[in-house]
Amino acid sequence: MRNRRSHPKKVRGWTKCMLCGRPLPQDPGDYCVGKTGRGVCYSCLQVAFRMQGMLKTEEEEAFRELSIVTPREIIARLDRAIIGQQEAKRAVAVALWKQQLRAWRKDAPPNAGLLLYGPTGCGKTALVREAVKAAGLPFLCFDATTLTEAGYRGRDARELVEDLIDRFGEEEAAVGVIYLDEVDKLAARGGETRAQYQRGTQTSLLKLIEGSEVLNLDTSNILFLFGGAFPELTRQKKPPRRIGFERANEERAEKELQPEDFVAYGMEPELMGRIGRCVPLHPLTESDLRRILLESDLSVYRQYQAFFHKRGQEFELDAQTADELIRKTLARGMGARGLNALVEEWMEPKLLEIAEVT
Repeated sequence: MRNRRSHPKKVRGWTKCMLCGRPLPQDPGDYCVGKTGRGVCYSCLQVAFRMQGMLKTEEEEAFRELSIVTPREIIARLDRAIIGQQEAKRAVAVALWKQQLRAWRKDAPPNAGLLLYGPTGCGKTALVREAVKAAGLPFLCFDATTLTEAGYRGRDARELVEDLIDRFGEEEAAVGVIYLDEVDKLAARGGETRAQYQRGTQTSLLKLIEGSEVLNLDTSNILFLFGGAFPELTRQKKPPRRIGFERANEERAEKELQPEDFVAYGMEPELMGRIGRCVPLHPLTESDLRRILLESDLSVYRQYQAFFHKRGQEFELDAQTADELIRKTLARGMGARGLNALVEEWMEPKLLEIAEVT
């Protein structure tokens, strides 16, 4: 575990770093507080120290060691927010740990992307977002449906890197993380013209992953993560009925998809060859949804509980209402996203009431 520095002062109502504007970590050991009570994250302090030449080489190396978050620490953070999906948590945590080593100019294993696939609402985007937040790396999330091949109307793939540079600067962007959601929409499917257009968009992405220059920045050290539903590939099928006896504790593992499955779906072979692993996220069960509703740090219901508590009011979700919300969510097949929408709908009358008294 990392060593933690103790700070006698606490942030007085400020939740963001006064320099970069990013949210301050929950752990007080991960930021510094000045006399005004405003916090500065250690990433900004490190940049400031480096600019002023205040850190000697040995001290800087020690500081860097303390700043690297281990995969187990990332997974522990994810366990509080994301229910289940342990395989995906491990894969993303290890990828981000390697990216931290790369950011600190240490000996790092080869850079390889990840493809997270699974049904809508299973937590792909939330998992990546929370993991990157724990690792403290520069991060931007994009929707693949907005991308086009260069020369067409829409966003060129190079603009992903340009946005990362605009947000974090060249030095940090060079070792940042880009997550491209709904990448299955880029599969070369449909008519010949559309398929050719989608292949061109994939090729422009491949150039970034392999390493190209964007505004004087080499993209080869950026970590690219991808997410997609791939509905035809991930649609659940009942396992074949087996004849004879089988052990009671034998688990029927779902077949994991391989790169060639995605190539057959319409993804370019060269692009899939640059993606290190294809990691499944599984559909959420009734038990998963119940835990998301009542236990997850990202639970909309729990966030509303805290909101009401600050206003001197308490409320609890009774078992019957929880069962009804989960039943409707399963019927809609929209996973955690659908559950959040139902909770928002259920909360509207209560929000109307509290708005009149605050």
